[in-house]
This record gives sequence, structure tokens and C-alpha cells, in this order.
Amino acid sequence: MKYSEVNRLKKLIRRLHSKTLPSDVEKKIFKFRKPGYDYLFKIVDESTLSEHQVANILRILCTMRGYGEINLFINKLLSLVEDERLKVSSTASYLLEFLLQMKENFNYLDIPLEREQLMKGF
Repeated sequence: MKYSEVNRLKKLIRRLHSKTLPSDVEKKIFKFRKPGYDYLFKIVDESTLSEHQVANILRILCTMRGYGEINLFINKLLSLVEDERLKVSSTASYLLEFLLQMKENFNYLDIPLEREQLMKGF
């Protein structure tokens, strides 16, 4: 990813410090495609991000999940379920439940997640 693209992404990530996901920011991040997904996945654990930024990044990663490995994304969510920041843990829990519902309702989707995994985490 070019230096200028990373800077543009960093500016957009700063705008994710919001209780709700700003749709204009989300759309601009989508334009980065796989390099944007990879960058967000890499930084989501950084301690410099606010809980709102992390929660919004998780929502974006979920929407862009086709660009990454679903196993890694699910493992990231499972690890964040126990995060001390309420907004982060509740968003991770919600997204895991969403993915499980997607799998159960659309059995042709290859989502490696079982209800038992969620029950262990909760």
C-alpha cells in the first residue's frame, strides 16, 4: 500500500471515533478493497485506538470479510469478546451472532463457526 493511501486511511480511521459508523467514511474505506481490509485487520488491536474506533473497524471488517480469511476474522472476534471495553466486546459478540445466523440461514456460506464456540466465549 502506498504511503499516500496509508495516510488517507489514517485520516478516515480518526473519523471513526464516533458512536455510530459514519457511512461516508465507510464507503471511502471500501474503495481501498483488500489492501484496506488488510490494513484495518492489522491495526484493530492497537492501543491508540478508541473503543468507538475499534468497534467501527470491526463493523467495516465484517462487511469486507470477503477480502480476508474468515477463520482469522472469527478468531479476532472471539478474542475481543472478552475485551475490557464494553463497546468492543459487545460489538464482537453481536458480529459473531450475526455470522452464526448467516451460516444457519444460508447453509451454502462457508463460515467456520459453531454455536458451541460462542457458548464457550460467553
